[in-house]
Amino acid sequence: MNTIILILIVGGIAWFFYDLWGQKRNRTPFASDAPDYYSPERKHMREAIKYARTNLYEIQMQNDREKTLREKHASTRVDDLDKLNGEAFEAYLEGLFRVQGYDAKKTPVSGDFGADLILSREGERIAVQAKRYIGSVGVSAVQEALSGMAYYNCQSAMVVTTGYFTKNAIELAKKSEVRMIDRVTLGNWMAQSNHG
Repeated sequence: MNTIILILIVGGIAWFFYDLWGQKRNRTPFASDAPDYYSPERKHMREAIKYARTNLYEIQMQNDREKTLREKHASTRVDDLDKLNGEAFEAYLEGLFRVQGYDAKKTPVSGDFGADLILSREGERIAVQAKRYIGSVGVSAVQEALSGMAYYNCQSAMVVTTGYFTKNAIELAKKSEVRMIDRVTLGNWMAQSNHG
């Protein structure tokens, strides 16, 4: 207790002399070369901060609304693909990949060796296994994509589905570096490309 009182007294004396020294130099203690509080620059900064605080919530809400609309639009477009058969889905993907800048070619309908499409761009070849599917796609789709990659001398492989992937399929894809495109990602691609 006595130590605290002693510190306060010493601090008060030090402040008194510092304040006195500051007045002698015609400046306030701790004054800086920063603009005056009422200067136009400081006023502009305060108004900008006030505007940001006031509108941050509204901006976030607007962004959330736009995101929801984009996801709903993407989902609606993927719903249209559910009506296609497997061959029509592959034809759709061929066009979608072309819009994205790939040279896309369908493989033979029978005996495709695990790849439904072969993409090429900038010297890279990609084997694509297409699954027009409702539900979860399993490990076999990843295995087919890897088989197609080997057969068609591709550098990478991809599985594209109107459904989702099982946990095991995702795990195998990570280990074998197969790119997985599920319903949500496909819907986003469709919305961004305006294809279909």
